[in-house]
Amino acid sequence: MIKLLGGKSFAQLREFYSKFIHIIIVTRKELFRFKIKEDSDCIYCGEADFIDHSFINCQFTMSFTQEVLQWFNATHNSTFNPNTEEILFGLLTATNVIRDKEKLNYTLLFLCYYIYKRKLHNDSLLIRDFINKISYKYRIETFS
Repeated sequence: MIKLLGGKSFAQLREFYSKFIHIIIVTRKELFRFKIKEDSDCIYCGEADFIDHSFINCQFTMSFTQEVLQWFNATHNSTFNPNTEEILFGLLTATNVIRDKEKLNYTLLFLCYYIYKRKLHNDSLLIRDFINKISYKYRIETFS
């Protein structure tokens, strides 16, 4: 499970992660059921949207996740290649690069939050926007 850091800016991520691990985040499926959205389709690929689809099965979010991982590895001179479980719940395996592991876990958590918020607001997944936001988060959070 991802180690949650302190800091005021992390409160929203902490709340999201709690809802995420308990599978109680709202997707278009629930919004459609409550007549808030006109359909339950994923805004990126058009398939039925639900939690599994949003974070595991959507080809667009999977592609975006790979872009983020490539950026992270290039930026931090690392070779992390997490599987689906590690992307969703953090790296649990021991590594010599603890700081980068914590930073990657933070990045993966923020990635899930970013995807969730962008889908909720019908916004595109933009790598430049993500990098700008996560870079700002890095500056205000502390990694041991």
